[in-house]
Amino acid sequence: MKKTKILNTLLGAGKEMKEMLVFKGKYSVKAHGRIQKALAKDFGNEIAHDIGFNFCDWLYDAATILALNLCPEKFTLKEINSLCYDFLSDGSSHIITAQLLQYKGMGLNKEQAYKMIAIQMDEVFQ
Repeated sequence: MKKTKILNTLLGAGKEMKEMLVFKGKYSVKAHGRIQKALAKDFGNEIAHDIGFNFCDWLYDAATILALNLCPEKFTLKEINSLCYDFLSDGSSHIITAQLLQYKGMGLNKEQAYKMIAIQMDEVFQ
């Protein structure tokens, strides 16, 4: 796949790269564990676990965005269109979910979290 070639060229291919990103399917187990540890004190283990999942589950989308930003000329317009829609259908929902979990971890209830999201929506739809 094109993005894999670009990332291997930029980040270094081979054993080191494979050890850095221990994949379980599309998912970085190592990164998830580190994120959970980093956030557990602030949010508790369960919410930290869920935030970590939502940061890591769209790893291929993130790799694609990185490859596209670093080497946009390597992608056709059709590929870029497809990559954007792929991210919008998966990655963006994980980001929103992680943000909602952050609000929950901060002690906000559902209505308060909705208000925070509504404020952001109002800014976009002005």
